[in-house]
Amino acid sequence: MKNQPAGKIEISKWKTMFRNMPVKYKFILLVAILLISVSSIMHRFGPYEGKVVDLKTGMPLKGAVVLVRFKTDGLDASSAYAGAVEVMTDDNGKFMLPAIRVFVFHPFHRWNKNGYITIFKPGYGAYPYHQDVAPMFVPNGTIPQKQHVIFKLPWVSWGRAVASNRHYVGLVVNMPMKSS
Repeated sequence: MKNQPAGKIEISKWKTMFRNMPVKYKFILLVAILLISVSSIMHRFGPYEGKVVDLKTGMPLKGAVVLVRFKTDGLDASSAYAGAVEVMTDDNGKFMLPAIRVFVFHPFHRWNKNGYITIFKPGYGAYPYHQDVAPMFVPNGTIPQKQHVIFKLPWVSWGRAVASNRHYVGLVVNMPMKSS
């Protein structure tokens, strides 16, 4: 036997251990290897950058919330949440989301390569849910990586805001009660 560092086992010893292993342990080992190999572990998304402006005036929208969600797709056409990152636009309506690594363990899932974006600013139609927002990417609601994108949100009145945003974020409004 050759001199070898402590803790190292020769390849031939691994082969001998595997040959002598009961079949049920070989099966468990095989299933574990397959499960890990078809599971989503880590993926890098981004960077994402852009600007949010008013649809009609082109003026930048300060303080708009920009949320990018990431997900995995299952082999059975299901999808699962994998992570998200959120920022607010600056005084010039610009936002920057640096590249992010997402770690997750979803057995029998693969990474969906798209980042799904939602932009919300009170008084404006939410992206991508309002019918008048621009631009629209395929698939709907995604944002391309490493490109500067200008998102245009339409100003909407209170009644239209509630009716036109499918995923409306409710606001609490203190209104005086009318006396009869």
